[in-house]
Amino acid sequence: MNYKRIYYQLIERAKSRLLVSDYETHHILPKSLGGPNTKDNLIKLTLREHFIAHLLLTKMYQGVAKRKMYFAFYRLSNRHKITNGRFYQNSKLQAKKYLSEIHSGKTISKAHKQAIKEKCRGMVGYKHSQQSLEVMRTTKIGNTNAKVGIDVIDFQNQEHIDSVASITELCNKYSLTRGQAEHYIYKKVPFNNLLFVRQKIIKRK
Repeated sequence: MNYKRIYYQLIERAKSRLLVSDYETHHILPKSLGGPNTKDNLIKLTLREHFIAHLLLTKMYQGVAKRKMYFAFYRLSNRHKITNGRFYQNSKLQAKKYLSEIHSGKTISKAHKQAIKEKCRGMVGYKHSQQSLEVMRTTKIGNTNAKVGIDVIDFQNQEHIDSVASITELCNKYSLTRGQAEHYIYKKVPFNNLLFVRQKIIKRK
């Protein structure tokens, strides 16, 4: 079966229509294989098409590229909570094998271990200076709502179109799971032609 031909037929069919809701943005040439975040490499697919596209990609490549496609398929399945079936099980095993191989033989230096330890312990054993305490106190005066919000940006026009106060509000407003929302925010990839950008919001009296 010519999986490559089927894949590009799916892509061409998607180019000839306009989806305004219930779609996900797909990289035609996967990012892990060097595909850019440019308009000509992005296509809107329905959720079912997105799943099929990633399934076809696992069959189109060989070697390291094939393992990367299994890993991408595995992550997509987890994001949509599709955690059963032969394809999921196979992609999970391939993803574990791929991760094991790329990390095989790697060691962490003593300096790196110490840096991780220091980062994780935070302020344990340390005290803020009087100057730092004064700055923090002054900053909080009159602060009625300090939190990290999300700005919603039109991906094509790069225009600000909306703001929400939290990831929870974003999930409710755009019908996303927490995992999906975090994926789009931290990976900085568009969802339905929208970019979700973290933004500290501080309102004062």
